[in-house]
Amino acid sequence: MLENDCYGELGFEPEGHRFRDLLDPDRLIVFSTFEKIIGPEAPYGYLLSRHFSAELQRYFLLRSFRLSPIRQKAIARLYGNGRVDQHLQVLRRMLKDRKVQMTQLLQERLGDALHFVEPQGGATIWVRSLRQVDVRRVFQRLLKHHVVIAPGELFSLQGLHAQHLRLSHTFGGDHDLGAAMGLLGDALRLESID
Repeated sequence: MLENDCYGELGFEPEGHRFRDLLDPDRLIVFSTFEKIIGPEAPYGYLLSRHFSAELQRYFLLRSFRLSPIRQKAIARLYGNGRVDQHLQVLRRMLKDRKVQMTQLLQERLGDALHFVEPQGGATIWVRSLRQVDVRRVFQRLLKHHVVIAPGELFSLQGLHAQHLRLSHTFGGDHDLGAAMGLLGDALRLESID
């Protein structure tokens, strides 16, 4: 079993259960990267497994030469002195605050048009349109206003999730989230198939 844990540290409650906790560790390979925690300047990834340790070590030694030793040492120092843990506390709090703000706006302004389950972590909210809409056209309409969403069918090889959207709540302070929610509501109404 492979587990992509790129966002595992971004749960709002750091002691939450992980998928890997439910599996036999002898049948599990976990892979991740520091990029989501530290930023794009730390693209270095890692892989955890109880199997193939000699082979995996060899491949990671070969790969480590692609990342400068200075960056590797910097990442090790950040972890060693606890700065990553401090950063994660601030990041989790910020993501949770932004999630709360967005879910409140979604409920107030689009509660009759969208259904969502509040996420337990991360930087996105998955919503489902309660009416049949052409999500691709919603995407195109919003893109003209520089509002980017991700249509759900992008995340399925079979074209499933056609009525779902992935919304990011990692907006900067200069963006008007209320206006973006208004544009989303308008696009959903205009692209309704009913």
